[in-house]
Amino acid sequence: MVFSINGIFDATKNNKFDIFAGSLSYPIYLSHIFVIAYVLLKLPFYIKNSNLISSCYFFVILVSNIIYYAIEKEKPIDVYRKRFKSASN
Repeated sequence: MVFSINGIFDATKNNKFDIFAGSLSYPIYLSHIFVIAYVLLKLPFYIKNSNLISSCYFFVILVSNIIYYAIEKEKPIDVYRKRFKSASN
């Protein structure tokens, strides 16, 4: 197993899905506890218990994508920050 890690990394380092999944890891880490708490508190009346875990997964991935595209990808927040900073000077 240890000797195969280098080969696995070389085989998957240019895989677009792997890169995208890796870029979502930090937004998932940031949002999962808040999303799960929200789903567990607000949505059990609308979702059957068997679908609750699937709903948590769905909303965590959804919120993580929003965080990724709004903050991290190509830094769109920096555009507004720079505009606000130049307007205040």
